[in-house]
Amino acid sequence: MKKTLIAIAALAATGAFAQSSVQLDGLVDAGYYSLNNRGKTATGFSNNLAGTSQFNLRGTQDLGGGLNAGFRMESDINPTQNAANTGSTVDAAGIAGTTKGTATTFLNGEQKLFIGSATMGTFAMGAVNNLGLDSHVTAQPFGTAIGSGFRATSTSQAVASVAGIQAAAVRYDNSVRYDSPKFAGGLGLTYQGRGAQTTATSSAYAAFGSQQQSAIRDLGATYNAGPINAVIATMTDDNTSNAGNLSKLLTAGVNYNMGATTLYGGMQQGKTSSAAGVETGKLSQFNLAAKYVTGVNTFMAQYAKVTNKLADGKTTTLGLGYNYALSKSADIVARYERITDEIGLTAAAAPFNGTDGNTRTRLGAGLQVRF
Repeated sequence: MKKTLIAIAALAATGAFAQSSVQLDGLVDAGYYSLNNRGKTATGFSNNLAGTSQFNLRGTQDLGGGLNAGFRMESDINPTQNAANTGSTVDAAGIAGTTKGTATTFLNGEQKLFIGSATMGTFAMGAVNNLGLDSHVTAQPFGTAIGSGFRATSTSQAVASVAGIQAAAVRYDNSVRYDSPKFAGGLGLTYQGRGAQTTATSSAYAAFGSQQQSAIRDLGATYNAGPINAVIATMTDDNTSNAGNLSKLLTAGVNYNMGATTLYGGMQQGKTSSAAGVETGKLSQFNLAAKYVTGVNTFMAQYAKVTNKLADGKTTTLGLGYNYALSKSADIVARYERITDEIGLTAAAAPFNGTDGNTRTRLGAGLQVRF
């Protein structure tokens, strides 16, 4: 449910002002959390059990003739830790090496300014979410939270340096994205990209906020019609001009709704090469998932598997989820995720770097409120 902050259309008498609106929407998610990584366990209260806690400031303006301009400004938040929202990392006693959760700052999510229409498509610029993220959330019902395999068995987002794969971001600064109008009954094409900024010319780019960055090219297609939603994309992240890696990612996700039941599937292929052209990592992933809704109850399950194509090893994810709807905008949520990790995709820094086996489990139960 979205709450309109400013609805000038209802307040202004002139046509010029009657076409603009600004609104605030978002989600707050928190509860009990348990993590066991290779034998080391931590428990307590945390956020993002079933969804990313955030608020979004959105604005749109009708320019006439079907043309619209607008913006989105997203802030991911943590309702359980003040320090995670202020950027503070050192604890109150100032003990070296200790932190108060993950430090963030205001407006740390997607930021974009856009213009477009149903006939010309939409052009956006800023720090814009990419099609790899779109594919990930289309291929399973867990979003980016517990049970999804996000940044683990979802290889397009995996922090997989252990396997030689360059990690892909969910969005890139200084990027542009174009989504075509829909045609052929629901098919759309997408391009996203940015140019490289090299170390040799880094001082010239200080005003852009990033003095050194890789070149990005993301090409793909979406299909949304009736019960079918699908995304396919191929992304190239080329940082070889900065003596970095060349990373290529092919992702696809689809879901099919049959009333109370929705079936999901996805696949991803990722490989990384050094600046010298030597292949350093190659991963292949697939997943199958389902969601079933009956009354106020929603049940979810997912199985995913990643295979290391350059060496022996696989990593699998089992995700289970349950929602009990208290209202249209509030749910009691429960999530479980078990990753058996031969490849090393979930290797963690201290203090969560246990050595007892290769399994990471996460469990969460709490409350989620949307607004």
